[in-house]
Amino acid sequence: MIDGKKPITNLGLKNLKKQHTHLQEIVRPKIIEEISRARALGDLSENAEYQAAKSDQARNEKEIRSLEEKISKCYVPDLKSLNQQKVNFSSYVTLWSDEKEVTYQIVGEYESDVEKKKIAVNSPLARSLLGKKENDEVTVRTPKGTCIYEITNIEYDE
Repeated sequence: MIDGKKPITNLGLKNLKKQHTHLQEIVRPKIIEEISRARALGDLSENAEYQAAKSDQARNEKEIRSLEEKISKCYVPDLKSLNQQKVNFSSYVTLWSDEKEVTYQIVGEYESDVEKKKIAVNSPLARSLLGKKENDEVTVRTPKGTCIYEITNIEYDE
């Protein structure tokens, strides 16, 4: 972390900004339109469409603020300065354990998605891998028990 900011990949930051733009430029106008349409129906105190649209508006604005906060707390590290012979932020790490192989990318916490094999840099597995190199063995304690992995490959995007 740099000055309390959290690392994120270029793609991760681009996706956060894309979500933010979508909520502001597509979702927000649609909700405003729904509120106007519901308002035209009359009595607002018993107008379910109006109440639903206002609820949608509050939820959307909260998500916009959340994304703005995340974006302001991120930085994209200079990957050229990292030792690419070792596991670092944004690396793709291939692990061997119990006769199966899996590859994870180490990413920022705002872009982690275990189903997509993207693990947060501050996760127990990523923390145990950082600084290791190919053929190193890593022991990780998880809620399900202890796992031992061998690092079989490390790659970086160009």
